[in-house]
Amino acid sequence: MRRDQFLTCILLAGFLLGAARAITTTAVINITNPSGVVVVNNAAMSCSFVSYQVPFSTEANVCGSDSSTAANRTNYSCTYTYNKNNSVAGDWNATVKFTESGTNAKDSTITTVADAAAVSPQVAYDCTSPTACATDPACASNGSLETVTGILYTIAATQLTQSASPASPQNYGTSVTFSCNYSKTSDNSPVTGATVYVNINSINYATAYSGGNYTYTNSTLAVGSNSWYCNATEPSSLPQTGSTQTYTINTAPTALSQSASPASPKNYGTSVTFSCNYSKTSDNSPVTGATVYVNINSVNYATAYSGGNYTYTNSTLPMGNSSWYCNASATNYQSQTGSTQTYVINIQTALGQYAYPISPGIYGVSVTFYCNYSQTSNNASVTSATVYVNINSTNYAAIYNATSGNYTYATSSLPMGNSSWYCDASMSCYQSQTGSTQTYTISTPTINTSASNYSNCGAVFYRISLYDVRSKLIDSSVSVSFIDPNSNTYSSTPSRNVTGVYLGSYNLTANSTLGTWLLKVVESSGITTGKNFFVVNSS
Repeated sequence: MRRDQFLTCILLAGFLLGAARAITTTAVINITNPSGVVVVNNAAMSCSFVSYQVPFSTEANVCGSDSSTAANRTNYSCTYTYNKNNSVAGDWNATVKFTESGTNAKDSTITTVADAAAVSPQVAYDCTSPTACATDPACASNGSLETVTGILYTIAATQLTQSASPASPQNYGTSVTFSCNYSKTSDNSPVTGATVYVNINSINYATAYSGGNYTYTNSTLAVGSNSWYCNATEPSSLPQTGSTQTYTINTAPTALSQSASPASPKNYGTSVTFSCNYSKTSDNSPVTGATVYVNINSVNYATAYSGGNYTYTNSTLPMGNSSWYCNASATNYQSQTGSTQTYVINIQTALGQYAYPISPGIYGVSVTFYCNYSQTSNNASVTSATVYVNINSTNYAAIYNATSGNYTYATSSLPMGNSSWYCDASMSCYQSQTGSTQTYTISTPTINTSASNYSNCGAVFYRISLYDVRSKLIDSSVSVSFIDPNSNTYSSTPSRNVTGVYLGSYNLTANSTLGTWLLKVVESSGITTGKNFFVVNSS
């Protein structure tokens, strides 16, 4: 009779050659692990009729052989479902006990789907002649037990080593490869086809097999301590779970640079852009998605990201000094706070300028230039400023007068004619000012002669008029001289006619040199002027 034992993971197959009459079979199974621990104890198997078997001619001497009776051998199938256990390395054994109603000529066999070659079935007959069947205990009927033992499967002993490269700690963003070496203890050969996970922070990640190792690579490990271990299983091998390891990820190092444009100082109302460059030190690339503020005078202002920079623009910075710095942070990256900077918005100012006495002035008379440099908010003078009076492109330092609140420069050396001038004022934290260009005129005495041409035997009559800064006639002392073409000088003394008007004459002679003469007048303060006339032959 044939009996087959089927399992979910293991197929136990047994067969018996039937006796002279039909038999029935029941069976129980025991399973022990490699340590000898019984894991299945006398569990009933499910046996069912399969078919009858007609004896072969080679079995003519088999106990109870009767070729004319088709039912003298009966095939039965006995099954037991058992989930394969690989918790202990070594041979897992099964013992099946059969109870038959009838004689049995040949023992059962245990086979498994997983390891059919491991069993050693009984192939010899229990009895070899018909006469022995009735007395041979192995062929006895009426409930005798038939036992068969075999190896269900073998679990290979294994070992597990685990490593991570590069070694901990590393900075955020580093690509870390976790390696699990799952091998047989017998020869250190790798266990292929296994299911191996790397468990990181309680989450399993599938590995890939290559070169004897199962590996998993991650470049986004969280900042801080990450717990990890390898977990390896294979149906015919002892599973392994590595000890928990710790892999530390530090925040990625960063750098921060900050700038303001245009550069300080500037005047009130200037649009100033503050820039914060928050970057990775590993490759200088910007840290995107960061939270970046520009702190101005203890108030945070949100920035906008563009072109690798976080920027904030303000056109209403208060007058005076404003302290500012950048503050940047991002998940998994080192936070940065810039050093405090100072941006100066100049205090608004105004500049007034004038000269006294008013133009035109007289040569040699002292002229004072006034520069009024003040704050527009309260008209207060800006003291300790640097103020120049620029006269004909030359700067002259002006002195502050606390009484008048003006910066002044006085000179009595203005040249005759027109002089251009203006005030230039500056002071730290104040708006600089440059006045518009003005003109100051130093006038010369007016000289009138009775004619433009004179004969060399006549008189030259002249009139000199002197004016003050208000263009009014004034008295002064003058010296008059006539200079001929040969540079010979001849003096003349004019007489005062009315206030500021002087009259005089000079007699030419036949010996007077013909040509262009100069009538030269010098006022007591040094003002000099002249007028040309011509002397011609009287004939």
